[in-house]
Order: sequence, then C-alpha cells, then structure tokens
Amino acid sequence: MEKKVIPGLFLLIIQMLVFAGDGVCTETIVSPEMAAKIYFDAYAAQDWEVVSEYMHPDLLQNLKRRIIEMVKEVSAETRRVLLREYQAPSMEALEQMPARPLYILYLRNRWKGIETRSLSMMERTEFVYIGTARITHEECLVEFKTSVVQGDQLFEKVQVYHMKKYEGKWKIYDTEGLKGLNTDMPSDLEVL
Repeated sequence: MEKKVIPGLFLLIIQMLVFAGDGVCTETIVSPEMAAKIYFDAYAAQDWEVVSEYMHPDLLQNLKRRIIEMVKEVSAETRRVLLREYQAPSMEALEQMPARPLYILYLRNRWKGIETRSLSMMERTEFVYIGTARITHEECLVEFKTSVVQGDQLFEKVQVYHMKKYEGKWKIYDTEGLKGLNTDMPSDLEVL
C-alpha cells in the first residue's frame, strides 16, 4: 500500500504544478534579478504602469515627497503648469494624490518631447546580469550592465538596484538613477 501512496502523492503534486492556472497555485514568484530585468525592460518601453508596479511603496512615497518639494520651489506660473500636468487643481490636491499615480504622471510628462524622440530611436537595449549580493533574506543588491544602441552610438553603464521585498514580492527600493530626480525637474523656461 505504501508504494501506491507515494506515486499518488507525486501525481497530485505534479497536477497542482501543471494545472496552476485553475486557481490552485497561480502566483509566480519572481526573483530579484527578474524583477530588476522587468523594471528595466518596462522603462525602456516607457510602460510606466509596470515600472511603478515594480517600485517599493517606500521609494514611491519618497519620490512623491521630492516631486512636491520641487513643484513648491518653482515660480507660481510654472507651478500652475505643473499642477495641470499632474492633474491636480491645487497644491493641496497634489499632496493628497497617491504616490504611484503621481509618479506615473511625472514619468509621462518627463519623457515628452525631445527625450521621447531619443528613446523611440533606441535600436536595441540589453540587460546583462552581473551578480546579486544578499543583505538579508528581504533585501539584496542586484548589479547589471545595461547597453543601449541609439543610432551609431553605444551607451553602456553598470548599475546597482537595491531590492527589497514588499508583501512577498521583490521591488526596486533605490537606484542610482533616481537620486538625480531633483536635477530632472524642468526649469521655468522648459515648462512654459
């Protein structure tokens, strides 16, 4: 009888894995390396919904705070333009906006115009994994090299993403690129 139980259990486990689409076991666990790759690919494709989905809520809150600070620092005329772009009738409304939708609007507005044309001229992007350094079981650093071919130019950069789990999923907690957000704010002349 024991011989029949083991193959039966084995068959049951195989069925659970094969038929996961039937609601038995539908969540896919994405590694920190794969989460970083998805984020990079989504950014290259300008899919801001996916980009923000792979960002840790703490990072999004920090970016929201920085965006609000920058909007407060510009002239009143530029602030009105920015509030329209962020779909907020007032600073109070902007401050009440959830972090993720605000950052999506920021990205959409940031990549308008010349930068969008240059992104659309990208012929090839490549993400080459280098390594992962575990900090804890909930945090790690993912290092990779990105290559972007634009026209006859090749741009390469080694990057490190600080990844942190949120609700069991790996999210971007910080990147070197996001540290420059303050310098990315358009000047009064660029907005008007």
